[in-house]
Amino acid sequence: MVCSACISQVLAGCEDTPDHLDFAPRTVQFSVSHDSKQWRGAPPGYRAVVCAGPQAVTSDCCSPPTGAVDCQRYPVTCDEVDNFCALAFDVEIEASVDLLADLAMIASDGRVFSKVALVEMSAKTANPKSPERQNSLPIRSASLYIGPKGVGSSASPEATLVAEVPLDTEPKTFAPTVAGQEAFSRLARDYRTQFSWLLSAHFVVLIGTLPQGEMTVDLSWRARGEY
Repeated sequence: MVCSACISQVLAGCEDTPDHLDFAPRTVQFSVSHDSKQWRGAPPGYRAVVCAGPQAVTSDCCSPPTGAVDCQRYPVTCDEVDNFCALAFDVEIEASVDLLADLAMIASDGRVFSKVALVEMSAKTANPKSPERQNSLPIRSASLYIGPKGVGSSASPEATLVAEVPLDTEPKTFAPTVAGQEAFSRLARDYRTQFSWLLSAHFVVLIGTLPQGEMTVDLSWRARGEY
């Protein structure tokens, strides 16, 4: 992966000190596998059940004809896309960012930023079919959060939603939220402080299917810091 940074200088009178810095740290890759500790399996003996539409057998996937299910342990819900009971759950991956390690030149003159902003973000997804089952991991959506290093979960009060991430196989840009920009500026203003990106990937697994394999989401971003 390539690390790059460029200094843009704006001269004021006789001063030659740059008033801002444009930088692009290394690409961050998030990886999700079916054998992740956060991956969820179906309850034993649970069969595919139609839960919506004219052929619905039940509207409560926690109480199918075969018997009640502990939906706290097994997150079964009615999938409005396919009208079948399905497992719906999130897998969250944290990636810490160390600007000083990625871009030593960011500390070339010892100054920290007065503010810093994301100027471009893009994501690319790879979700190949597994050779064994010829299916890919059934991701429905992904959300990007930011927080201090070790934030751990999107449910943490220290986590801030940055954006919904596009799931295209080619790099696609997306814009951060206002709150995401503010949180980024707060956390990245001092290059000596590490922070984390956290990807929350939402999966919907139809009962009776056994998706296998691994998928990745590559996050690239550029920022401008003002002194």
